[in-house]
Amino acid sequence: MGSLKSELEFENLLEDVGDFGKYQKRLIIFFLIPSAALLPWFTMNILFLVFTPDHWCNVPEVASSNLSLEVQKSIIAPHERLSCYRYDLNYTEFLMRGDLHVKNETPIIPCDSGWQYDTTHFVETAASK
Repeated sequence: MGSLKSELEFENLLEDVGDFGKYQKRLIIFFLIPSAALLPWFTMNILFLVFTPDHWCNVPEVASSNLSLEVQKSIIAPHERLSCYRYDLNYTEFLMRGDLHVKNETPIIPCDSGWQYDTTHFVETAASK
């Protein structure tokens, strides 16, 4: 019975004070609306900090060619997992030849001219800087 009495007292108090007045409207205007506008920036920021886009070695001769990205990656990167290595080829001669098939026994070397990044999802991330 005690809780029913306290509920009635609380209801009477709300009737006297008002349940949604100027104070509650001010709370919404000054706190809820600005936080709803700013909070997504802070929560989505993590995507830009931790996302590492697909990358492969930058080979200027291939990057300036008129080849699609898929073909460029296939003649530069030995495998998907070896994105920090490239085939040891003279790419100027390779492209002039026109045969875009790399032999399996072609030696690989570490990247020496930086990397190219996949910009499908983001133009730039912290990892690509």
